[in-house]
Amino acid sequence: MDASPLPWPERDILARSPNSALGAPELFDNPEVRSGFADLSRQPLPGPQIADVVRRAARWHIRAALQPRDLRRVMQGARFMLGR
Repeated sequence: MDASPLPWPERDILARSPNSALGAPELFDNPEVRSGFADLSRQPLPGPQIADVVRRAARWHIRAALQPRDLRRVMQGARFMLGR
């Protein structure tokens, strides 16, 4: 990877990825994927930027889970946002 900050179009695409029509349930459901994502945040740039943008975007996943009171999905999203 190029060790430079992500340009805004790439950050925008990343921010939408967990909340697209297809979603990214493996970010929230799969412990191995979450672990790999946590590793990404410890890599050189742009790894931490990627992790930060996607984690912030998870708030929409949590909001969507609150409507039907799906507490399991709320907790998964919260764990993901906190990097756990």
